[in-house]
Amino acid sequence: MGRFFSSILLVLFCLFVANPSFAEPNNSIQRNESIPQDCLNKHISAKLIKSFDIVRAYPTRALNMMKSGIVEAELTVDELGNVIEVIIIRAEPKGYFEEATIKEAMRVKYIPASENCKNVISKEPLKVKYMIW
Repeated sequence: MGRFFSSILLVLFCLFVANPSFAEPNNSIQRNESIPQDCLNKHISAKLIKSFDIVRAYPTRALNMMKSGIVEAELTVDELGNVIEVIIIRAEPKGYFEEATIKEAMRVKYIPASENCKNVISKEPLKVKYMIW
């Protein structure tokens, strides 16, 4: 067993001490950090992958009162596709659906928007119609 570890130590010594360039990164490789030509001035909008669940979101109070309504909001989507902010633009009737819309909108997921092949923060519209059938 001791001979095995001695052999491994000898190999490691030869690789790293006798040949220190083995352990160092290869700086001779040139990396092109510029934006590829097919990405220049290219904007791709965010794409919805997990939508708003109206059944889960419908407020119990509004349901018990047989209230229908509409909410328009603006979602801020981060570089990972997560909703990080919800701004209510309009709600009719007021006071019934805003909180539920914000809570459920935070669960919505997107493929993030990109610009020049890099994910970016975007603003996405949301219009929710709460209706009782």
